[in-house]
Amino acid sequence: MKPALLPLYLSVLVCACATTSSANDVRQAEVRDLSRTEAIASARQDASRTYGNGSGALINAQYANGYWVVELVASNGATLHYAISARDGSIRERAMMQ
Repeated sequence: MKPALLPLYLSVLVCACATTSSANDVRQAEVRDLSRTEAIASARQDASRTYGNGSGALINAQYANGYWVVELVASNGATLHYAISARDGSIRERAMMQ
């Protein structure tokens, strides 16, 4: 490669990387379609349908790696653990702990 073309080549490479990074940022922002409130509502509805009323006196919900991790703690101490896809709202994991 000619020395005169090296700066041009590097500037094109840097611009291409910056464009890719911006596209990834936009794509990641679009991935999270389900809000925290919607994830909690989904978990509560499923808990009511599956285990009956009384689940979810205390609620903890956190976003992690594309999933809403929701924990509903009943007044008797039982905990329901959900992993809900932030993309499509499907329940990917459900577990009950005493």
